Amino acid sequence: MQIVLFGKVNTTGDIGFQVRLLKRRYDEIKSLLAKESIDDHSVLPIIGDRDQSGETKANAMIQVYLIKN
Repeated sequence: MQIVLFGKVNTTGDIGFQVRLLKRRYDEIKSLLAKESIDDHSVLPIIGDRDQSGETKANAMIQVYLIKN
């Protein structure tokens, strides 16, 4: 199984802050997965385009996808 962490940031506010926030969230999720003995090579982090929809006021967010090999 492959775990994909797909993160993106909102365009409102300080973009540098949001990128650092996204990085901290990636690191926290990877740390939690490591505690569950999930191999680091099974985790693929991807940063997508900034969210420009305006539908959400959320800062950086990460979506987790499980892909069966």
